[in-house]
Amino acid sequence: MLFNQKIIHFVSTLHNYFTLEVLETQYKKLLEKLEKIEYLDDLIEIHKQFVDAVIDQSLLNQENSSLYKKILEIFELIFRFKTSQV
Repeated sequence: MLFNQKIIHFVSTLHNYFTLEVLETQYKKLLEKLEKIEYLDDLIEIHKQFVDAVIDQSLLNQENSSLYKKILEIFELIFRFKTSQV
């Protein structure tokens, strides 16, 4: 039960980070920038910046590839643990 609670805590913390710290923060910044847009090129650039920031902070860029791989390994272990509990 303790290990199960640790798994739930890890997954919840990671989910909260991606939702609150990455997506919500970047979305607020995007909305602020959208109010100042004059040209279509500005919109394209702002969207590109938004996508790049989300990718960087979501650990999906090249710089964070080792951390991303470790997280995938952790999820694989979690999945194996959970399927063995059934």
